[in-house]
Amino acid sequence: MSKITLKNIYKTYAATENHAELHAVTDFNLEIQSGEIVALVGPSGCGKTTTLRMIAGLEEITSGELRIDSKPANDIPPKDRNLSMVFQNYALFPSMSVYENIAFGLYPADPNSDQVKAKVAEVAKTLEITHLLERMPYQTSGGQKQRIALARAFVQDKNIVLLDEAFSNLDARLRDVMRFELTKYHKIFGKTLILVTHDINEAMPVASKIVVMRDGIIQQVGTPEEVYLKPANKFVANFVAPWTNFFEVEIIESEGKLFARADGGFELFFPPSLEKNHQIHNYVGKKVTMALRPETLGIWGEGDHVQDYNSRSESWSSAIYAKLQGNFFTCSTRTVVANPVGTGLQLKLHVHNGEDYKDGSYITLTTSGLMRDMLFFDADTEQAI
Repeated sequence: MSKITLKNIYKTYAATENHAELHAVTDFNLEIQSGEIVALVGPSGCGKTTTLRMIAGLEEITSGELRIDSKPANDIPPKDRNLSMVFQNYALFPSMSVYENIAFGLYPADPNSDQVKAKVAEVAKTLEITHLLERMPYQTSGGQKQRIALARAFVQDKNIVLLDEAFSNLDARLRDVMRFELTKYHKIFGKTLILVTHDINEAMPVASKIVVMRDGIIQQVGTPEEVYLKPANKFVANFVAPWTNFFEVEIIESEGKLFARADGGFELFFPPSLEKNHQIHNYVGKKVTMALRPETLGIWGEGDHVQDYNSRSESWSSAIYAKLQGNFFTCSTRTVVANPVGTGLQLKLHVHNGEDYKDGSYITLTTSGLMRDMLFFDADTEQAI
């Protein structure tokens, strides 16, 4: 068992001569179940690493209660907390061989004992670094150092592994490889993993639970699908999908139908599923912030007028007549930036790379008409509607 409970956790740094009092973490509440992969995500300075270090015992908790395996852990020394840690810089000992670095995780056991040799050999085989055991750290690559650091953490009889920006020093290709490898190792070793990262693309593929933080405060806890499809507020929506289009609209009701009217006059009609969102009816006649993800927009045609589009199809909810301002090659897709005619807005969308549109041409943008593709936030509180 390796359940972790954080209840009303605060971390405050006292004021100094040059700095005011700093509230690094505020009223942090979270339950991490045994065997989960939990990712603490957020921008730099949001308190995620501080939270991880409080779990590890490397930072003192100002107030609140930490429980590990149902036992109070605030005052338990780090070495007795049933956890191991992988640091951003790997923290390998340069004067020790790879074998000795991994075996150090079993300290104070004799590194030359048969039991230690067997454990190191087993974890090295699993992480495919057996051929590196006799090398020194300087003789290994960044990806290999990462595996060595993981091996040192996994070899220990600890049920919890903490990873602090563990993949940030790797290049993009190796980060993708290590994300896949991490999920594979997790299935093999069955440990509880807590991952800290500022990169949402690193967390989404591996985590069973995402914790989004901002200014030391939890903004949302949920599965990757929940925080993406149902963000709690505008900050979460923007953090998990940085290319999201945000703009102000007025909610209009006419003949029992709802639609959103943006500045400049273009209108987005609500699909029936969205009209069932009773909360949105409370905003009729009011301004709200609307969000459309790039992947939920498509191009129906080039040079076609929106009225012509609406006369031909009722399968999508809306169409927007726009002028194409630029398009950028982004490997598997092409990112298009378009300006809805008569507005100062810019909308970003992704299209297939085979589609070729000329800058300056007029295009008709369509929305899919699915409720999940239209996100609305209170203009004042920025909370989801």
